[in-house]
Amino acid sequence: MALDEDNFDLCQLAIAGMIGDYQHRSGFAQYNRIVVDEAVRRGLIVPMESVTAIGDVADFLTMSIDPYLKGLTGNREAVERALGDMPHTLELGDSDLARRLEALVVDNLRSNNVSQGEIDGLLRTRWWLRDFGVDAGCLCDVLDACGRLDRADLSLGKPLFDGFRGAIIEQFQEVERNGVVQMENLQYFVHHTPSSGGLIATAVLKFFGCDTKPVVALMDMGDFINLSSRSNQRILDQGIALNQVLTAVAPAHGAQCGGHPKASGGTLLPGTMEAFLKDLDAEMGRAKAARGN
Repeated sequence: MALDEDNFDLCQLAIAGMIGDYQHRSGFAQYNRIVVDEAVRRGLIVPMESVTAIGDVADFLTMSIDPYLKGLTGNREAVERALGDMPHTLELGDSDLARRLEALVVDNLRSNNVSQGEIDGLLRTRWWLRDFGVDAGCLCDVLDACGRLDRADLSLGKPLFDGFRGAIIEQFQEVERNGVVQMENLQYFVHHTPSSGGLIATAVLKFFGCDTKPVVALMDMGDFINLSSRSNQRILDQGIALNQVLTAVAPAHGAQCGGHPKASGGTLLPGTMEAFLKDLDAEMGRAKAARGN
């Protein structure tokens, strides 16, 4: 494969896309690896081991949802107190500050019973984009916010991101205060922020100590009820594949559902939520029993 010299500077946008698709979590591979290695060689991107983004640390921790930091996310004053005398800007190459920030984040997660597996998954390489002057993960977050809000005007990207992420954090905090409703084989919550159900369900599963049952997020849209569900490998190994159980239950309720084994969604008819959840819970129980659980 030959790289296009005229367009290779676009690799910085490509890397943000790779990160948005979580292709970095297990290490870049194949063509991605070729592009990343060459971009590093040319100095277009600079890697650094860090839990937090390169740049404004206080802003990152205040707006962080992956990880969601109980007591810190959404609370700038608490973040300032937690940082104490630490610098509030993480510069490229400052491995000492990166280690201190890692300790702060890990201590928060452990105190809130987040699994070691989830913590290990956060210890990752960050990528600084030379021509954009920003952490690739942060650029990815801005692009994601613009996409979810159906706004392509990137000149307003940061304000759009701040507003969208702020609304999501408020919803996270509401779920944290109210808790999730527990059923025998699933757990669910009702939310009020469009385009955020999957994000919140993922955070509940990973950071709220609720990782043993699938999480279902529901939002009443008026003409229909939007449903997003999230799971993990442990739950899948028990026999619950979200796409299968949702599509098995949907026809009896006039619902439309589909997706993947660990991430599925759909739409329900108004007034059918409670009956749908009851049948979904029972179907998950049957799926577990079929696997011997």
